[in-house]
Amino acid sequence: MAGLLIVEDEEAIKDKLLNNVSWSDHGFEPILGAANGQEALALLERHPIDIMVTDIQMPVMNGIELIKEVKK
Repeated sequence: MAGLLIVEDEEAIKDKLLNNVSWSDHGFEPILGAANGQEALALLERHPIDIMVTDIQMPVMNGIELIKEVKK
């Protein structure tokens, strides 16, 4: 199983991305969502994530800053 993290500040979009696909049927576990880069970093410290899909324009920490932090 591969971990999936979706980072999106618009709640409706994040919910659709998380819930409109049966991710576990495609081998993803855990399936997590975060509202900004800072939340995403906290989740990445606690959960094994293999794939991250992120929005670019978000409050607190945007997607570009998040990617830079993850690469460190």
